[in-house]
Amino acid sequence: MAIGNTVRRGYERRPYPAIKMKSTRGVRWCLAPMEWIAAVWQPARPSPSRILVAGCGTGAEAFSLSRRFPHSKIVAADFSPRSVAVATDLQRRMPAMKNIHFMVGDLTMRKFARTAGRGFDFIT
Repeated sequence: MAIGNTVRRGYERRPYPAIKMKSTRGVRWCLAPMEWIAAVWQPARPSPSRILVAGCGTGAEAFSLSRRFPHSKIVAADFSPRSVAVATDLQRRMPAMKNIHFMVGDLTMRKFARTAGRGFDFIT
């Protein structure tokens, strides 16, 4: 558990990792392209009813999934209260994103399934 605590403390200090991109002027955070997610989620299947975004950070991926799957219920979890606070603040400004439930949670803890629920159709 000591390693987990070290990771958590580091993340709380710098919760928004950046990747240097050669094609851009600066540093920016990159998500999996929605085209990749659409390819993984077969179009012939109905939209997923429940999606888990594990390690949601400030919510960018959850917001993208909400736009792609507006009728899905999305649980977005992160162990950083600071990140979840930013995500929920952003969500308040976007009324269409009411299908997302942001929560502070650690996926490595046994009680996570009780808190987040079970039966996800898609986990990212």
